[in-house]
Amino acid sequence: MRAAYLLFFTMISIGLTGCFTYVDRPDLPEDSSQVKAREAWIVTAERAAEILETEGAVILDTRAASDFASENALSGASNVTWQEFSRQVAPYRGLLLEDVALLEQRLGALGVSMSRHVLIVGDPAGGWGEDGRIAWMLRALGHQGASVVDGGYAALSPLADKNQWDILDAPVAFEASPGEEITASIAQVEAALGDTQTVLVDTREAREYDGEVPYGEDRGGHLPGAVHLHFFELIDPETGLLRSEDVINTRLQALGITPEREVIAYCTGGVRSAWVIVVLRHLGYERARNYAGSMWEWSAMPAMTHPLE
Repeated sequence: MRAAYLLFFTMISIGLTGCFTYVDRPDLPEDSSQVKAREAWIVTAERAAEILETEGAVILDTRAASDFASENALSGASNVTWQEFSRQVAPYRGLLLEDVALLEQRLGALGVSMSRHVLIVGDPAGGWGEDGRIAWMLRALGHQGASVVDGGYAALSPLADKNQWDILDAPVAFEASPGEEITASIAQVEAALGDTQTVLVDTREAREYDGEVPYGEDRGGHLPGAVHLHFFELIDPETGLLRSEDVINTRLQALGITPEREVIAYCTGGVRSAWVIVVLRHLGYERARNYAGSMWEWSAMPAMTHPLE
């Protein structure tokens, strides 16, 4: 079904661009597409259920395809991967697609528009922060109503009432409004190396920080001066829920990460680091940005100009 939607929407976009206007919901005014959905970066399962009950939302499920089975998924949800919205050629696999129109087509085919809430579920206890990557991407494209559901699918599914929830999945027009507020380029990371007011945060495992290259980096190590914060430290491994705000803030402050400082997070390809940026932004760290190119990109550059420790 999703593939059919994608084909349908792509054909329509190519042949009829500018000839008609989508209306997201028949019960809303004709200009409703101009109304942007807004929501916190992270919402509880209870808040997600309320949104679905009262306003409707798109649900993007970032779990592995094997977990997204008909008997183990929310009816109307779409299974997505971060890779389908990212470049495919090394060393730039962590970066979003350069073709914004293609991103718009793929997201619109999933039912994503600026006026619809988007709830992203994953497997926090067993995943890699894929839900955070999708939320970061949507926010970077200007969508202010994209939220990670705390606890993921396991937290939301017990609340499901498919007869009352409005899960939106029909293709619509999505018009991106890309910004740079939550994204750091490689040039900005280069500049940050000599900036004492910027905190570089390595969100990988300790072994990667110390030099191992299990995921295809050209060189091992970490960015000079980077502090280490494995993304999983912020998750309760038993429940998959975000740890308390006090616990997280205490850990962040111990690393010198404070709301007034510039923060740039990275990992291998900008997935785990995107999840950390979602958490930071949710907690009010308004200067936190994700370096999506991360170690795949950085380690492929000359060692003289892009050092590692």
